[in-house]
Order: sequence, then structure tokens, then C-alpha cells
Amino acid sequence: MGTRSALGCKRTTVADKLPFRLAGISGHYGLMEGESARLKGLLAGKLDRHDQDELETRLAARPSLRRQLADLALEAERTHVSPAIRIQSGVASERLSSPREVDVGPMIGRGGMALVRLGRQLKLDRSVAVKMLRAEHSSTPDVARLLREARITGRLEHPNIVPVHDIVWGEDGMPQVVLKLIEGHTWSELMGDADQVRELHGATDLLEWNLKVLMAIARALAFAHSHGVLHRDVKPSNVMVGPFGEVYLVDWGIALELGEADSAEEAMQASGTTAYMAPEQYGAEVDELGPWTDTYLLGATLYQLLTGRPPHARKPLAARIADSAEGVAPPSLPDDVPFELRRIAERALEPDLTKRMAHPEDFRLALAAFLQHRSALRLVERGHRERTGAADAHDRGDDGEWERTSLAAELAYRTALDEWSECDEATEGACQLAALRVERALAQQAPHVAARMLEAHEGLPQEMHQRVAAAVAQAAEEEGRLRRLVTDADRRFGHRMRGALGASFGLLWVTFWCVVAFVPPDNVAVLIGFTAAFGLTGGAVVATRARQLLQNRINRTAMWVIVTALTMTIVWCLGASWLGLDMRTLTIGLLLVWAFSTSGMASLMDPWGTVSAVGFATAFLVACREPAWTPWAVVGANGVLLINQLVLNMARARRGFETLPEV
Repeated sequence: MGTRSALGCKRTTVADKLPFRLAGISGHYGLMEGESARLKGLLAGKLDRHDQDELETRLAARPSLRRQLADLALEAERTHVSPAIRIQSGVASERLSSPREVDVGPMIGRGGMALVRLGRQLKLDRSVAVKMLRAEHSSTPDVARLLREARITGRLEHPNIVPVHDIVWGEDGMPQVVLKLIEGHTWSELMGDADQVRELHGATDLLEWNLKVLMAIARALAFAHSHGVLHRDVKPSNVMVGPFGEVYLVDWGIALELGEADSAEEAMQASGTTAYMAPEQYGAEVDELGPWTDTYLLGATLYQLLTGRPPHARKPLAARIADSAEGVAPPSLPDDVPFELRRIAERALEPDLTKRMAHPEDFRLALAAFLQHRSALRLVERGHRERTGAADAHDRGDDGEWERTSLAAELAYRTALDEWSECDEATEGACQLAALRVERALAQQAPHVAARMLEAHEGLPQEMHQRVAAAVAQAAEEEGRLRRLVTDADRRFGHRMRGALGASFGLLWVTFWCVVAFVPPDNVAVLIGFTAAFGLTGGAVVATRARQLLQNRINRTAMWVIVTALTMTIVWCLGASWLGLDMRTLTIGLLLVWAFSTSGMASLMDPWGTVSAVGFATAFLVACREPAWTPWAVVGANGVLLINQLVLNMARARRGFETLPEV
């Protein structure tokens, strides 16, 4: 009985059964001559215990070396040579298939180096796809590439990656990869055909359906990247869509395994499809390739989805290499592309690796956010259109169109923010609309409206804040001036206080002079003293208890009329005394002085106050005609004054004053 190594390998000696063609495969993988010989020796059972333990240690540390050993074992099976050991645990396997395990039928697809035929896996009685090399591509490197693709795809077990069922050998001795049969269409066939997508998959929104397919591909790439594999050839024709909406990313023929020994050499070779390739795919160092490379391909696919053509369509390889060296970005997307999708595509297609969207998962999340907020983004687009219309209406001076479009734009932005509070585009659009409204308010000399707009929207330019502040200050100054004018002309201002003061001081004034008319004093000192005391007391009351009366021009003028009347009373008393006039003649002269005073008050406060002036004038004439009637003339004139003031105050309370313009 033979013994088993740490790898589960039974030692035996069948060195003469190893085929000469193993050297070709080993050379293709770049094995050192010594390593190739040791792997052959391990399969032949010729290594001693020390060399075998050392090689097994290397195999455990280097996955690429284990896969190369597996390929040597597969080649031995293909040439019907039984290796001395069976590689287990993913290193090599038992014989992959027995003859006639798969029946191969008609061709269903063709690629650059391989074709796909319909097959039937006899063990499980199921239809499969069988991928095999074309006759002109049967060299050892091509065989190694097919096996490598099968191995990579087989390791990537994901819902969006086609499962590999088996590897069998055809009657011509060439390997055949047994895959899950996908009965569907390539994405490139469906991408722009809304009717076919609706018929096959029931999708009424072609853009949303395409974006969901692209998101599924991004998931597959994120999974592959987590296993250290780059696809490097993502494009719509390499995506299959099944009849039930299954999405598969296919053709992993030029996939790159990061961190493997042969990755550096493969990275230096320009591999991919020219119309989609990322700049770093043109002969870059291996450390320049990464998830961001496949993200660029996702962006290129999104570009084709939005425009109908790849970003670098019809550009020859030399031009692409020159553009990559100069960091030339793809052509800009059309203006009718939703701005959020435009931003996603531009970030994914950024030539500068430091600015490019780094991971397919970031790309997928951005698309998911777009779909989630798509209705809000549509509202933002509508807001932009209405705002443009509002700006045009403002320039034309069309007030009706301005009101309609500006309100429609504001409603669109606010509704978008209600659906998506973090929508920067809606916030920016609302701010731009607010700036337009501020400009219009300033043009229409409505600075307070402009100020309210500034308070409601942050982020408007500081220069606009300064202009609005200056306009508000100027408006406040003008408003103060107008308010003073209106206040000065308002006879309602302090009329109750005037009435109270007039009633109390008027009754005192009338009583004194009626008494004087019947009992005249011996000299004018009493008259002058009373008049002066009356004026000083009234002035003190107004200054301390009714100061607000002086804030109105009419009231101030009325006070000056009263002061003037009192002054003229004192002047007349002094003048009559110096002329030696008797007290009756002095009193008659006072009736004329008071007639002028009350006429001035009437012209200032109320036209109906002229009745009092007429009363004093009539009393003056009566007294001049019949001096003996002077006391009764004084009483009558003052009585008319009291009755006139009482009636006027009652009438004001009932009908009010005239309406003045509001400021």
C-alpha cells in the first residue's frame, strides 16, 4: 500500500506515463524550469520525501501553482495517461468525465476564439451550453486560456455569473466547458428596444429596466473583485438576459487575477474592447488596475445606454492609446440626459484614477439612489424648465407669465424636497429661483419682499445681501418720511386727548372771562396774570401728560395757535392799558382777538369750527354797536364756542375723520 502526503496524494511511480505536451502548458504559465520539473515529478511520484514536502509547502502558499498542477493533471487525463496521484481539495480532481457524458449539438453562439454549442448532460438529463475552441484556435495557449476562464468562472458562484457545471474532453482531445444553458437574449439586443422589453419582460420604463440590469452587473463585479478577479471586458454584448429576467455577466476570457504571478505580464498587454476600455488597460502596470477599471467599463456601458453608442465608438486603437496618455475624457453627454445620471457617468468615466468612482458597489448605489429619487429628479427638471421660463418672462416684462412660471417652479422644487430632503439639485434650483425673485423685487422697488426671500433661502451671494440691506435701509428712510407726513396730517392723532384738555381748560377759560365781563377788575394785571398762568399750566400738562400730542404737526400747530392767542391777549391787554382804554373797550377788543384765534383753529382742525369764529366776530360787532351789551356779547360768544366744540366732538365720534393713505 502506498502512503498519502499532506495533500492527500498517494505516492507511486509512473514517470513514463507523463506526456511531453505538459511542458508546453507549463511554459505558457511562465513556470520556472525547476518548478515545472518538480510538478511533473510530483505527478509521476519521483520526488523524495524532502522535495515533496517542500513543493507541498509552496503549493499551499501559491494558488497559481496549485492551478498549474491541476492543468498538468487535466492534460494527463486528456492524453489518457493516468498520473501517479490524484489532486484533491481543489488542486486536481478525479477523472473529469467519462466519454459520452455530454452530447454536443448545434452551434448557438460564436466568439473570437471559441464557439458555444447546445449540449445535453447525460448524467443529469439536462440541457447545457458547451463552450469549445474554434479549430483555428487550438494551440496550447488557447487551451490554457479556456481552462483558466472555466476555472475562474467556476470559482465565482454568484447569481449573475453563469455557473460552470463541468469540464469534459471532446473526441478531438480538446477541452470543453459545460455551462448552464441561458435561453434568452444579449443585453445589446434589448437595450434600445422598448417594445421587445415590454413584450418579453413586461417593463414599461425602458430606462429603469436597463439601469436594473446594469446594477445586477455591478453586483457581479463587486463579488468578483472580492475574490481578486477583474473582468476587463464589460459591455452589453457580454451580458445575457434570461426569459425570467435573469442577468448574467459572461465571457471571462481576459479576466485578471490580481496578486498572481502571471498578472503583471497580462496587465502589460492591452486587452478588452477598444470602444469601452479604461485608459489604464493600455499597457498599465498591474498596480494601476483594480476595481476602478471595471467601474470605468460600467460607466462606458451607462454611456451607451444613454446615448446609443459606446463612449469611444469608431476610435482606432492608436487614437485611444494617445487619448489615454493625455487623459482625454469621453465626449460630453447630451443635455437631455438626466443630470444625476450624467454626473454618475462622468464620475465613472473620469480618466484620473484619483477622481474616478472607485468601486462597482458605489456605482450601483448611485444608480439605486437615482431610481429611488427619480420622481424628485423629474420634478427638479420641471422646476428648471419653469425657472428658465420665469427668467424670460422677467426680461420681457410679462407679469402674468412671470407669476405662472415662478410659482410653478417653486412648487416643483418644494415637492421634490418633500420627496427627497437631501436633493442638492432641488435646493440649488430653489436658491437660483429665489435669487431671480430677489432681483425682480429690487427692480420693482419692493426691498422688504426681497429681504423675506433672503431669510427663507440660505446660500445666496453676499453681494445680494448687501444690495438688499441697502435697499431696505433706503426704503425704511423713505417710509419714515412718508409716515411722518401722514401722521402730521392725521387729525385723528390725539383727538381724545385734545377733547379732554379742551373741555377742562375751555370751561375754565370761558368761566373766567364771563365773570370778568360782568365784574371787571380794576386793572389789567388780573387779566394778564390769569392768561399767563392759564398758558403755563396748559403747557405743563401737555409737556408731562400729553407729550404724544406734540408728535403730530396739526397738534403742534394748534398748540402754537393757542399760545399765539394767549400771547395776543396779553399784548392787547398791555396795549389797551397803555392807551388808557377802559375795561369795557378792552373786553370788546379781546372779542376780535379771539375771533381771529378761533378762525385759525377752525382752518387747522375742522371747517365747522368757523362757527365759533363767526360767533366771536358777531359779538365784537354787537359790542361795538351797543357797548352796554358787551357782557352778554362775551357770554354769548363763549357759549357758541362751547356748544360748537361739544357738537364737533360728538360728530367726530360718530362719523370719524377722513381716511389717510397707509404707509
